[in-house]
Amino acid sequence: MSEKQMPERWVGREVMVARATSTEAELVNLEGINDWGVVCTYKEAEVSEPVLIPWGSLSWVRLAVQEEVQALNGGDSDE
Repeated sequence: MSEKQMPERWVGREVMVARATSTEAELVNLEGINDWGVVCTYKEAEVSEPVLIPWGSLSWVRLAVQEEVQALNGGDSDE
């Protein structure tokens, strides 16, 4: 599998995104990836409409680990 295919496999999962202008990462649900950037929904938002974060605005994107998800959800677990 090529590196380019890897992020597409993350669609539907929780990921951490770091914006170029922020010092902290955010937990989001990855809804899609395209030439413009990543499409995600924020877990803490009152409205769960998808948003596009352009590639130029991102420092990095990676899969979230269970400990991060639990910590950011106040210790709650979906399992």
